[in-house]
Amino acid sequence: MLRIFSKRALLTPLRPRYRSLYTMEPAEKRQPSPLVTIDPKRLKLEKKGRGRRRRRRDKNLKRLDPDMTTADGVLTKFIIPELLQKHKIAEKDVMVNDGDMNHIMFGEVVEDVEVIGMDVRGDGIAVISVMTGEDPEGAEGAEGADVAADLGASITGNAGNASISAGADGGTDGGAGAGADPHPSATDASIDPSASTGAHVARSARPVRTPQSVVCLIPFALPSDIVKIRLIDLKRVISGVGYVNCDLLSIQTPSPLRIKSIPCKYFGICSGCQLQSISYKDQLELKRQTIVNAYHYLTTQRDITVEPTVGSPLLTGYRTKLTPHYDMGDMLARPDALPNIGFEAKGRPEWRVRQEGKGRVVDIEDCIIGTNIVRQGMRNERHRLANLFDRDGTIGKKGATLLLRENTLVDGQELEGSRDEEGKVSQEKTEDGLHTKVCVTDHNSVVNEYVNGLRFTFLANEFFQNNNSILPLVIEYVQGKLNLGSDSYLVDAYCGSGLFSIASAKSVKKVKGVEISAQSIRFAKKNAEINQVENCEFIQGKAERLFEEIDFPRDQTSVILDPPRKGCDKVFLDQLSEFEPKRIVYVSCNVHSQARDVERFFKETKNGGKYEIESVRGFDFFPQTYHVESVIVLQLAE
Repeated sequence: MLRIFSKRALLTPLRPRYRSLYTMEPAEKRQPSPLVTIDPKRLKLEKKGRGRRRRRRDKNLKRLDPDMTTADGVLTKFIIPELLQKHKIAEKDVMVNDGDMNHIMFGEVVEDVEVIGMDVRGDGIAVISVMTGEDPEGAEGAEGADVAADLGASITGNAGNASISAGADGGTDGGAGAGADPHPSATDASIDPSASTGAHVARSARPVRTPQSVVCLIPFALPSDIVKIRLIDLKRVISGVGYVNCDLLSIQTPSPLRIKSIPCKYFGICSGCQLQSISYKDQLELKRQTIVNAYHYLTTQRDITVEPTVGSPLLTGYRTKLTPHYDMGDMLARPDALPNIGFEAKGRPEWRVRQEGKGRVVDIEDCIIGTNIVRQGMRNERHRLANLFDRDGTIGKKGATLLLRENTLVDGQELEGSRDEEGKVSQEKTEDGLHTKVCVTDHNSVVNEYVNGLRFTFLANEFFQNNNSILPLVIEYVQGKLNLGSDSYLVDAYCGSGLFSIASAKSVKKVKGVEISAQSIRFAKKNAEINQVENCEFIQGKAERLFEEIDFPRDQTSVILDPPRKGCDKVFLDQLSEFEPKRIVYVSCNVHSQARDVERFFKETKNGGKYEIESVRGFDFFPQTYHVESVIVLQLAE
């Protein structure tokens, strides 16, 4: 049963019997009671329970009202409302939750659905209409049929019409089948496609009153596809428009965007890649449009020109880090079998490949976007776990995530990493023949990467860009936009292990980098020493307090920001505005939080209005996926 929580219910205070334990009165008013004593153990349990309830409430609220910079928030607050407006569908006519109607509808199969839009995650969006409502009073037999006819409904489907059928496994079109839904009102209905909007009217066999629109999110579907789908579950939101998750069962008419040659045999069920079904040229344009839409949705800036997305030199074989996993649910469901080892399944699609079993994880033997040595490491780890299972009958008591990280060895470094079936460390020479690469699996291993002739050292489980083929292009672009010179200064906020600081150090007089992680600062200092860079200073501390320790002349200083996905704190943006550097280069893996921050900087900070946008451009760090790195350059207006 689907449980829906209202915002009011989520925010309701705790019941009085809990509240009384925590209501503190002034000491002079508190009277000791000889009759009532609070057991310390009980009080501890009550506090623990209260914390759990608060966390559960916050989690539910976040699920029902996603942040507008997350993929779900952008979809429900911007993309869907804009599509409904474009196709003249009123939001009040969109079904959110109407009791048992959801139960009747979910699991149904709908054909001839036209995809009219696309989510930022690469999922297709369609709108179907279902006729809902109670039987009209006194409408029975032929009279009821007349009422349905007046609404334009068809009691029996024609051969040329699309059909809707029940059954957990999709069933047989138009028939009940072994897994059919027990509700007779949901069977043998028809769909009337609407050419003007891409919407489809699902007509129930019972007399009905009014049509309601249902927004469908369809993984792996592309705009202009005509598809057959299965409705799965409802995503309800407090603010915005909710949708129904669907499985793609077949593509009845392919979109002009769709290509025939798809390189990965797991594409269509694995959640790792979303865009392998379109050409790389279209992938780059789609990512450019993602940036355009982000600034359209989240800022008031309307004269922004987003430059073409810079493509990756490698379209496959580029990822230097993979994290496959196995799930405890699979282990409990099939204790006598090795669990699936791979990546999260994307629903239960059937259009290209069907997953055997019903686990949450797709069993992946090889991932083509990993580098050669990482792919070999994946094969090695699968073989190791299989041997462990054959020996012990289990690979552990709970699920786990495996780390596969490429490591470029330096002279004298011990040859250690993932081992093949013969127990030998798998290794590969670099293209120049100067170094050896291995795949490490220990989270605490120290690994090395070479970028533009510079060596960077960091922990295997720490963040570092995972596509080395495009890093030189990004560094060159950022350095050019910083307008560096021998008399200029650079501040690197969120510096990590010092990538941008050290790469740019030779072009400036002095660099200061700041990072909240003490471990990252240690590696940044070590990397500066390794590369013989002496004009870099690294400070541990929150970026929000960064400018308290900056004594650079502001008119000669540029600032580069590369924050985590959540973006920048408002306190940091205020300090950045107060400092008033000549240029700001903001690099982000989440263009929506970047756009929000730029709007806050312009509208809510002291000197933000003095800046203007010089350029915005995307970089494709992750081909075949929806992810895009965005770089915006702000300059102080003259």
